[in-house]
Amino acid sequence: RWPALTEELKTITLRLCVSKEFILGSGGCTFDDGPAQCDYQQDPYDDFDWTHVSAQEVPYLPSDLPQGSYMMVDTSQHDYGEKARLQLPVMKENDTHCIDFNYLLHCPDGSSPGTLNILVKVNKGPLANPIWNVTSCTGKGWMKAELAVSTFWPNEYQVIFEAEVTNGRRGFIAIDDIQVLSYPCDKSPHFLRLGNVEVNAGQNATFQCIATIRDAVNNKLWLQRRNGEDIPVAEKKNINHRKFAASFRLREVTSQDQDLYRCVTQSERGSGVSNFAGLIVREPPRPIAPPQLLGVGPTYLLIQLNANSIFGDGPIILKEVEYRMTSGSWTETHAVNSPNYKLWHLDPDTEYEIRVLLTRPGEGGTGQPGPALITRTKCAEPMRTPKSLKIAETQARFIAVDWESLGYNITRCHTFNVTICYHYHKTNQSKADCLEMDPKAPRHVVGNLPPNTNVSLKMILTNPEGRKESDETVIQTEEDVPGPVPKEFVRATPSEDKISLQWKEPLEPNGIITQYEISYSSVHSFDPSVALLRPLVLVSLPWNTSRHNFTQLHPGTTYQLLIRASTSKGYGPPTTLNVTTNISGMHELVLIVDKGVSVNRSSIICFLSPGATEEPEVIPDPAKQTDQVVKIAGISAAVLVFILLVLVAILLVKKRKLAKKRKDAIGNTRQEMTHMVNSMDRSYADQSTLHAEEPVSVTFMDSHSFSNRLPNDPLVPTAVLGEDWVYGVPTGQVHPAIRVADLLQHINLMKTSDSYGFKEEYEGYQRPSHYIATQGPVHETVYDFWRMIWQEQSACIVMVTNLVEVGRVKCYKYWPDDAEVYGDFKVTFVEVEPLAEYVVRTFTLERRGFNEVREVKQFHFTGWPDHGVPYHATGLLSFIRRVKMSNPPSAGPIVVHCSAGAGRTGCYIVIDIMLDMAEREGVVDIYNCVKALRSRRINMVQTEEQYIFIHDAILEACLCGETAIPVCEFKAAYYDMIRIDSQSNSSHLKDEFQTLNSVTPQPQPEDCSIALLPRNHDKNRFMDNLPPDRCLPFLITIDGESSNYINAALMDSYRQPAAFIVTQHPLPNTVKDFWRLVYDYGCTSIVMLNEIDLAQGCPQYWPEEGMLRYGPVQVDCISCSMDCDVISRLFRICNLTRPQEGYLMVRQFQYLGWVGHREVPASKRSFLKLILQVDKWQEECEEGDGRTIIHCLNGGGRSGMFCAISIVCEMIKRQNVVDVFHAVKSLRNSKPNMVDSPEQYRFCYDLALEYIETS
Repeated sequence: RWPALTEELKTITLRLCVSKEFILGSGGCTFDDGPAQCDYQQDPYDDFDWTHVSAQEVPYLPSDLPQGSYMMVDTSQHDYGEKARLQLPVMKENDTHCIDFNYLLHCPDGSSPGTLNILVKVNKGPLANPIWNVTSCTGKGWMKAELAVSTFWPNEYQVIFEAEVTNGRRGFIAIDDIQVLSYPCDKSPHFLRLGNVEVNAGQNATFQCIATIRDAVNNKLWLQRRNGEDIPVAEKKNINHRKFAASFRLREVTSQDQDLYRCVTQSERGSGVSNFAGLIVREPPRPIAPPQLLGVGPTYLLIQLNANSIFGDGPIILKEVEYRMTSGSWTETHAVNSPNYKLWHLDPDTEYEIRVLLTRPGEGGTGQPGPALITRTKCAEPMRTPKSLKIAETQARFIAVDWESLGYNITRCHTFNVTICYHYHKTNQSKADCLEMDPKAPRHVVGNLPPNTNVSLKMILTNPEGRKESDETVIQTEEDVPGPVPKEFVRATPSEDKISLQWKEPLEPNGIITQYEISYSSVHSFDPSVALLRPLVLVSLPWNTSRHNFTQLHPGTTYQLLIRASTSKGYGPPTTLNVTTNISGMHELVLIVDKGVSVNRSSIICFLSPGATEEPEVIPDPAKQTDQVVKIAGISAAVLVFILLVLVAILLVKKRKLAKKRKDAIGNTRQEMTHMVNSMDRSYADQSTLHAEEPVSVTFMDSHSFSNRLPNDPLVPTAVLGEDWVYGVPTGQVHPAIRVADLLQHINLMKTSDSYGFKEEYEGYQRPSHYIATQGPVHETVYDFWRMIWQEQSACIVMVTNLVEVGRVKCYKYWPDDAEVYGDFKVTFVEVEPLAEYVVRTFTLERRGFNEVREVKQFHFTGWPDHGVPYHATGLLSFIRRVKMSNPPSAGPIVVHCSAGAGRTGCYIVIDIMLDMAEREGVVDIYNCVKALRSRRINMVQTEEQYIFIHDAILEACLCGETAIPVCEFKAAYYDMIRIDSQSNSSHLKDEFQTLNSVTPQPQPEDCSIALLPRNHDKNRFMDNLPPDRCLPFLITIDGESSNYINAALMDSYRQPAAFIVTQHPLPNTVKDFWRLVYDYGCTSIVMLNEIDLAQGCPQYWPEEGMLRYGPVQVDCISCSMDCDVISRLFRICNLTRPQEGYLMVRQFQYLGWVGHREVPASKRSFLKLILQVDKWQEECEEGDGRTIIHCLNGGGRSGMFCAISIVCEMIKRQNVVDVFHAVKSLRNSKPNMVDSPEQYRFCYDLALEYIETS
């Protein structure tokens, strides 16, 4: 029986060996033929190698070590800390593995020889810490352990056995029979796939590891970082009898904690290890720049968030504005869902600090506030009227007043003024004045007032925004002493012994006169016996007295009289008067002539004294004296009459001469005007509508009484023309078909740059004879027009009118479509260049008998509306620059005409002249320029609206400057524009974008009245960027009761007006309107620049295949293809309400290369390819006349960037210049949110450079 058992045992053993080799075949190894046969490798960077022990060789090992083939390390041969590593093959497949192996730690002296570590390296990364290790002695027998590894493609995993010498004692570490099993381990847990964890910086991160075997109490569990750091478990729980979960927490993580982590469990029988998962730490976003102030009021601040450029990570899901008073501590935060935001209910004249908060997904996703905008609100009108003034003190000459304390709640402004206004009226004096007061002074004095007068006072509180006035207070000043009695009101009548004195009340009574005081004393007498210098004699008289008699006086004595008035306040200053009494009762007088008397031809001054006389007094005869006076008077009167007659004669002669001259001049003028009127009436009978828009009339400058200078005024030069300046029919007579207002101008061909006579002041820029201003040709004057072009050698014609406007002919079509002969001139059409706002036509001009062919260009500005002036000057300024660039230096004058050759023509010429003046001198003088032009041609700049438009155009040109760059210079210029200035920390490109923002017109609510109608509110995604009424495309197709409004705007391309329609992505309730827009406006291309996002109301608005009906429009999807980042779909649409019109082929271009949170596309090349694809399709269909609809989320920044780059590319192709500023400015004239961030503006420049380098 034993032989049979022996054979059976051999068979079982053989089967086990075969089974063992099968199991170990993939990644396992028995080390019978060494590690190399199993594709195991020694680590070339360790300290020493494992030793292979073979059963076929006799090893020099102790007898108590096991027999067979295995890998072994003799620790006694190596130093402390040295390591040997054995690497298993790399595992890549997506599977669950169990690595089973035997190990041995032999300790002859009982001390541990070292440590056996197992490491798992992922993707050739760092080794990290061991996931399993053993240091204790195992005895002489093999121990068994297992390692659970879950591999996940495309990661690579490599298991490494490491022997580490710990103390250098004699001993052995050995491993054998490594099996890589393709099924889970029996004792060690397998982890499910560990996912990445994304958190915001500063938050706690939690990894949750789930294992597929029940947790044992004695299992060690930890989270292992790739760099070797171990994190202990925070929480464990059993999910069921076959699964448990472990949580690991990393607290308040930062960017330094961002790394790879994995779960590790270890027991005596082995270990389990998960895949590496990433901890992704996102930095909450923070704006780079502070918000920008757009508007300010007393209780509001309008800001632009400037949240497109950030520090940190996106996407941004919430924008908030945080603001506070700079003097306070409280803060308030408002959520914002638009680029601009208005802060309401603020305090007037208060400084605020405003910051922007941005939030990304996840807890703690709100970043730090951005840089602060510190600004101040305006003052508000004072809250109420100040209370009445309080009279603190009243005096005769001043009034002291007080008033209530004026706090901020009343003034509503920290800067305010207090003014006291007063007025009074007296019989001989009135005054009204206002005095600025110091609000902080304890008392306020109004001085220099008249006494005893009613004074009206009121207080005025003013601040920069308004004023409030108190009620008037009337107060009477106190009395004062009266003024003196005027000498002219005092009259003294002396006699021999009496003086009678009369007077009137003082001019300044300063109160109520109570009495008068009169005093007198003798100061001189002819009688030596009269005593002088006696005390004054005082007399007091009542207030109503006006005369008094002084009696008992001495004859021939001079008395000094003093009179003064009195009020309750006392006496005023006296008035002094000297009066001498008479001397009478003398029968004889002795004339004593002293040597010192004064003698002249008409009088003798002498002293008379009583006494005897030797000769009687000689008295002349009164009759003779009267005759002599009459004779003298008669002679004087005769002389005066003669002088007057001579003067009258001289004046009459001069007047007759002037009248004769004036009569001759009037006669000549009347004769001349009669001749002209008679000659023109016959020709203009059938042309009553031509040129009717600009009649000859009194204009706004005439209504302001602007006196024109005379022709010989040196500041207004006149044209000196030669004989060859008369244009007419071959007979030499003036052609009759010229209006009165234009006859002389047509004859003289006004060279209007001479009429702008700044020859001396602006030397170096005057261009003599640079313009010819003329009317638009009529049929009879076409020959004359071309004759003038030839004679003046003009190379450019500027036309600023259309042929027909509002159904009326404005100008005859004086050019041919092919070739035409006008008299002896042949005009041949060469080429035409149509642009959005003007057309450039090129002709050749030949004349019979002259061997010469000249090139003439006509620049036809078509963007001037039928009424008024252009909405913006951008197009006209570009037109003027194009004319300047195209006019050869040697050419003759530029011919400028509109209809009548006055209003629009004058606008063009004035703007051109002022642009030169501003460029070369730095100043402009629009008024004098217009005035000078009018001195040469009537009604140049015809209306006030045109005059204002000139100012707007010059202002825009000066603010914007010249922004066009030739293609050959663009690359160098662009790199210079983006270079950051170290001093200003800015660049030319950034400054240019700020200038663009400053000149962008902001529409007012009345400009967007249709979009703001209540019935249209639900058709707008955002209410802050609405299309102006003048740019709206009104829907034509009727769809029930739906209105004809859609949130869209017509935009010009480079060559075609209204070629682009910019709109928002259709809302769910406007998809029908969108397809009505496509059909009604013949759109052949749709460019989609945003993603479908139902959360933001952006549905799919087209059929993916087959046919769908959207209201009255049926859409059929014909084909769909994809090329790089562009999905192209071809639709066939028809209008079911008008089936007779057939169908329209429309191609949609859906661009995928622009994700939602980015300001610009990821690839310049793919976006440029999109633009070129759209252009190519547009040229292929509808003869290039079809419109293109561009839409994004709000119909703003992205759509504007597409239009701007398309314009720039066409500009490069047609004109060899790059003008991004002009392209964006033209778009913003219609909708201000086109290209609304600096990043998008720079991207336009990047695309221009890309287009130049690739074309």
